[in-house]
Amino acid sequence: MHKIIPVFYSEYGRYISRFRAVPLYIDALKPVERRLLLSLYEVAKGKFVKSAKVIGHVIGTYHPHGDQSAYGTLVDMVRRGMVLGEGNFGVQGMEDDPPAAMRYTEVKSQEWVSNLAFKYCKPEFVPWEDLELDPEPLYLPSPLPIGLMGAGIITGISFYTTTIPRYAYTDLRDRLVWLLEEPKGELSTFNVDWEKPLDPKQFGPVIKPSINNCSTIEQEPNAYYKLLLNGEATLRIVPNGDIDKKKKQIFIQGKSPVRHGFNILTKKCDGIDAKGKPLKTGKIDAKVKDISKETTNIVIFPDKPRSQDLNKLATKVWEIISPNINFNCQFCDPEGKLYQLGIDKILLASYTNWVRAVLRKKVYDCNTLYDKFFELHIIHYIRQMNLQAISTIDDIVNVFKKQKNIPNVNCEKLDPNSGKAHIDNRTIKEDDIRSVCSRKSIKQLIEVAIDFNKIQTQINTIKSSIAANDTECLNELKSL
Repeated sequence: MHKIIPVFYSEYGRYISRFRAVPLYIDALKPVERRLLLSLYEVAKGKFVKSAKVIGHVIGTYHPHGDQSAYGTLVDMVRRGMVLGEGNFGVQGMEDDPPAAMRYTEVKSQEWVSNLAFKYCKPEFVPWEDLELDPEPLYLPSPLPIGLMGAGIITGISFYTTTIPRYAYTDLRDRLVWLLEEPKGELSTFNVDWEKPLDPKQFGPVIKPSINNCSTIEQEPNAYYKLLLNGEATLRIVPNGDIDKKKKQIFIQGKSPVRHGFNILTKKCDGIDAKGKPLKTGKIDAKVKDISKETTNIVIFPDKPRSQDLNKLATKVWEIISPNINFNCQFCDPEGKLYQLGIDKILLASYTNWVRAVLRKKVYDCNTLYDKFFELHIIHYIRQMNLQAISTIDDIVNVFKKQKNIPNVNCEKLDPNSGKAHIDNRTIKEDDIRSVCSRKSIKQLIEVAIDFNKIQTQINTIKSSIAANDTECLNELKSL
């Protein structure tokens, strides 16, 4: 048992990491998020559909887990703007306003998600596997990791607790462009003196986590750079707010991703500590009104507005609701193994796999033209045969069998991974004749235009694009 239990436990942990709790290091999405986006793309097709329809599709096709957990993730994706929603999806305040049941709400994909993540999301361009149910992509090919875009924090619990910040997509784009253009190879943190301010010329532009209506403060030197390079740092999350001296009120316009601060604030205003015991010290003489269902704010009213110092009261309030968060960016690989990775590595992984998918798409298109080139040679050859009293495909094949000196057709084939070409000398065979005749009518065989030069021009255009794939991908990234 001492030998077996650790093995079973480690296998279970890898399963939880890979299929439930931890985002993949390429697109920074958890499986349920990726499967929901895929289901939305397949079911909604740019239109609003019932959330229940999407949830039914995702748990029936890709995600064999609870419908309520899947719907909870969908609600979160609507709230943070990754998915468009209609209906009551609730509001996150001091006391969350719960969403309506999935049968009442509707959702559809954001156009930017579809454009970024699904343009090349086909088995010919990215790997698809039977992970739990039907085949699904291992990742969504996007120039920027979809899971890191937006606002808020990614959390998950497996062998380790993972806490990952999200960023504005423009910041991620600018950081990635710098990584691709400036450094000579991957940035190294070896022998870095973290206690001294790092030079942006050497370590690139600083980008800060994006949290709705909140700002962040470094709680250790170079914390922003540590997140980018090492994936571990401590930040203080400070909800935005203001003091209305005329009304003698304190407004809080944001909410920290950590909820306990707001709960403690409510209890301290009631003279009770976080454990529900009467407070001996630290009581805040104020009342809290939750108006989050209307404005995502809360308002604090001093008990004695004339005598109380609003500035001191506000200082106490923000000490309570502004927690330190220890970010620990844990990602998993396709095998479920966990790694602590900096944001830079995720950016480069997403971009590299996207560039590879773009290349495969171009190679696929080019090889398709080569197949068409060969098909036109077959049609040209059929027209040259002595066809009389032809009524069926077998008649054409029988005439073909009597032909002598059947020519070879010199075509190229491109390798999907490298784009390099190799000569493919094809001889027209009986199966080729049958295949073309089964797809073309006799009229089409007679009337179809044969323009080898036109196809060769199209092939040359794609081959030029393949040769310039890295440059074209970088230009597309810059234009986002």
